[in-house]
Amino acid sequence: MDIQNRTVSHEKNVINLTKKEFDILHYMALHKNRVITRIQLTEHIWGDVLEEDYESNYIDVHMKNLRKKLAAFGNSDFIETVRGIGYRLNMT
Repeated sequence: MDIQNRTVSHEKNVINLTKKEFDILHYMALHKNRVITRIQLTEHIWGDVLEEDYESNYIDVHMKNLRKKLAAFGNSDFIETVRGIGYRLNMT
C-alpha cells in the first residue's frame, strides 16, 4: 500500500480501488487486528453519521467490492466480517 500515491499493488500489479475503497482499506490497516464498527468507518470516511443512514448497507457494499478486487489478486480472507458489529483486518 502506497499511502502517498494512494495505490495498492500485489506483485507489481496495481489494484484499482475507488477513493472510498482505498480510504476504508487504509483506515483498517491503521487499526489492524481490531474490530472497526460500521459507525467508525462511516465517521472516518464520510465525516458524520446520519440517523436515517444507520441501517444503510453502503459500507457493506464497499467492503464487498473491495474484497472482490483484492480476491482477483490473491486471498481476501484477511478482511473479516464481525457479525453485527463491523470488520477486522487480520494481519500479523
